Amino acid sequence: MAKRYLIDTDVLIQYLRGSDPAVRFLEALRGTLHISAITVAELFTGAQSEAEQEALEQFLRTFEVVPVDAELAKRGGFLRRDYGPSHGVGLANALIAASAEKAQATLVTFNRRHFPMLEDILVPYTRVGPATPKPATCQPHPSRTSGRPPICGASTSCMPSSAGCIRPEASGAKPLPHAVLLRTTTPQAPIDRQVRRA
Repeated sequence: MAKRYLIDTDVLIQYLRGSDPAVRFLEALRGTLHISAITVAELFTGAQSEAEQEALEQFLRTFEVVPVDAELAKRGGFLRRDYGPSHGVGLANALIAASAEKAQATLVTFNRRHFPMLEDILVPYTRVGPATPKPATCQPHPSRTSGRPPICGASTSCMPSSAGCIRPEASGAKPLPHAVLLRTTTPQAPIDRQVRRA
């Protein structure tokens, strides 16, 4: 039986930013990859344009999504109730933990402290400083009003991020071995993000 992993939002964001350690880690990971429906929602908060939404939808098809049904919602509520006051666990993280339990998967996250209720956690690597340097050529999406620096992902414009503006193609990032081809262009440069199913 193949090992199962539920990838937390923070790890996927680092991959989409083109962080070399995240790219190497996810490309080397073997097994069935899951994400929570909560992660889907969190990632779509940064999708500004229709092209970004389409690219993100295509990327997310490479994962098995654990839906939030009534039973999972109930379990997430209990986890929030039990760990919220003592450990500061929010509802989103409680639902992600419940998703990992439902999928019987190892949770892959940088935020071990947000998941005290789980024993099967894998922290992929220790992050030190910013994921990658901020290139000077990225322009923010015209609809941005938050004042945060943008991130240019596999899309036709920039996605908001607190970490800066990063182009995956500039990082030399390689594709996930289990995804599909994403090809889009931006006014600044073409972005090829090849991800194929194993």
